[in-house]
Amino acid sequence: MFIFGCILLLAFFLYFTRRRLRKARWEGEKQSLQGADFQLKTHTYRGNIVEVWIGMASVSQSDFFLKSETWLERFFKRTGLAKEYQTGNRAFDDAVYIVADDAATQREITTSPALMEAFLALLDINTDLVKVHALRHQQGRLWLEVRFAEVAACSEEDLQELARLCVPQLAAIAAALPARQTALPGNSGLVSGDAMLPAAAMALACTAGLHMIFYFVFSGQVPYTLDRAALIADAFALGGTILLALLLAGFMLTGKSARAHLVMLELLLVGGPGALGTALAQLRCLNMEFDRTEAVNYEVQVRDHRETEDDRYIVIDDWLQPGETVAIPVKEKLYAQARPGTLLDIRQRAGYLGYRWVESISAASDPPE
Repeated sequence: MFIFGCILLLAFFLYFTRRRLRKARWEGEKQSLQGADFQLKTHTYRGNIVEVWIGMASVSQSDFFLKSETWLERFFKRTGLAKEYQTGNRAFDDAVYIVADDAATQREITTSPALMEAFLALLDINTDLVKVHALRHQQGRLWLEVRFAEVAACSEEDLQELARLCVPQLAAIAAALPARQTALPGNSGLVSGDAMLPAAAMALACTAGLHMIFYFVFSGQVPYTLDRAALIADAFALGGTILLALLLAGFMLTGKSARAHLVMLELLLVGGPGALGTALAQLRCLNMEFDRTEAVNYEVQVRDHRETEDDRYIVIDDWLQPGETVAIPVKEKLYAQARPGTLLDIRQRAGYLGYRWVESISAASDPPE
């Protein structure tokens, strides 16, 4: 499982990195409105449309996105953790948060009143049920991301009405962007890093999630770790180190740019639990799979067994603390064999990393006469 976990982590990292770098290459239903060709893609959850992307081609290779400015952006700007470019257009600067890292793109936005007016017009469609999440431009493609409240019932007519409102404004923005055949060299590394670091955080989270699913499915089965406190403490130390490295790399990458808080928050909220969960699972697997110590056999007697709604437990003599008993969860087969008075054989090993663990538990004999 340790080697498999490493391969799984790498596979998730490559998948999410590729997905972020190729985000602009999404495919949707091809349509046309007022002479403008566009694509429309819907995202659903529990049968309801929760997000719509409307996109079209652009002659520019700029990389930026615009979104409504919220209290979160204002907070990070006031604390100095994020620095947003200001166009000088007060209405636009107060309403819109700009994430654009190269000076050429910033000038393109500043010197294009048509672009700013069109995006402000797009924000006017916001209601309690419909919100313009972001306008993105990447790899020669411009698209708008619109989100719906989950309770909203969005019909085909609603989608066409949304397209009717948005497509002319998108066409105006695409026309306002000057042709630029290549992205600036200084921006490509930032974009790649901006994709790779959150991809690493997501890979850690997915790997940890699969490990946790595996753990809960097979909970109550051997092998299991005895020195859990030491394992958890080391997992916190390793997970914290991984998270700190991600945050440090994110800080070095983004500095005080407009995207700094977006990247750092994703690393913290996704990468934090992912780093801890992955560290915990991988340390556990490494401790067991690379253990070459001799197993120590213990014979214990079953004192009682009980069943709850979720688990089955047997109460046995604690072989580590004479005179005490311990309740351990077991699966159905061993639970049926472990009647009170039954003797059990327990094989314990020292662990590659020093966390003692139980290799097997099996019935030793029938209850004594």
